[in-house]
Order: sequence, then C-alpha cells, then structure tokens
Amino acid sequence: MNADELRAAHAAQDWRTLWEQSVPIVKYSIKLLMKAGRLSRNSISDDLLQEGYEAAGRAVRSWNPDIGKFSPWISQAARSAMLNHLRREAGGMVGGRDAVALTTQWVDDVAADAEADTPFQEVERSVDALRVRIALTALEPNEQLVIKRYFGVDCAPEPMDAICKMSGLSRRSAWRIIREALERMSELV
Repeated sequence: MNADELRAAHAAQDWRTLWEQSVPIVKYSIKLLMKAGRLSRNSISDDLLQEGYEAAGRAVRSWNPDIGKFSPWISQAARSAMLNHLRREAGGMVGGRDAVALTTQWVDDVAADAEADTPFQEVERSVDALRVRIALTALEPNEQLVIKRYFGVDCAPEPMDAICKMSGLSRRSAWRIIREALERMSELV
C-alpha cells in the first residue's frame, strides 16, 4: 500500500488491513536483528514472534500518519518488543511455552533472505549508516543522546522510561525531541 492508502485505512479505522501490512515489516525486523547479530536462528521462538506481532498490532492502532511514516513506526515497535522479550528470556523471566521451539520453515526463509545479500547491498547499507551518522551530528547533544539510546546507535536500544529517567525528561518531551530530530535528520539524509 502507498502512503495515501495507509492514511485512508487509518482514517477508516481498518485495523485489520493495517495489521496485514505490518506482518512483512515484523519479518523484516527479525531479518535486521539477525543481520545486526542481536538475534540468532536458535533464539527465534514462537513466543518471540508473538511478541513482535502483538507489538505491531498495538503500533497499528497508535500510529499517527501526521507524525511519522508507517513502516518505521511498526518496525521500531516490533524490534523493541522482541528485544525486550529476549532480555526477559535471558534473565529467566519468560515462562510458558518452550522458548526455543522454532517455526522452522519461516526461520529458514528469513535466514536464506539474510544470506542472499549482494556486495552492493552491503555498500548501500554502509552509505545509509554513514548518512545517518552525519545527520546525527547536526543535532544538539541532548537530542543526539535521546536518538542514539532509543534507536540503539552505538549501544543497545533502551526503553523510553529508562531514557526519560536518565535524561530527566518527561515522556512527552522525549517523544517531541525524537519527532523533531527525525524530521530534521530526514531533511539531511
């Protein structure tokens, strides 16, 4: 769907259509986590997938087309939920189903996609990362700190509550900083 169709679905509160559009984004988020080394094939479980899909469902309803684009909104929500799940799992806080029960066919497909990158795609990603780092330097130091910690630049992504506590900002102020910083960065990249 294009941006106008996404806006129309949001205006009509067609949550199912928007959620269906978020499913490939969740899969791509897992692919990115695998490429970044934050997720291995063996750590993908049904519970992890469920966390990603549930976060996408919540993000679909909270997405505001006037504030940000659909894909990054869903992707960040899914990645954060899955990383939090992995942290809880590492700390022994996840119960229920077997944490290493793999959804084998899907995991194999994602892994095959991840391994199919060409050298050009690697260079393209490096150039994009460099552009983002250059755009980050145009921000104020407090904005850089919030953006880096929230999106996990040079560190693991942190939940908004931890960022607010560390920086002394309210959640509303932190979200405003993120929104405005991303708008300025998008102009530079």
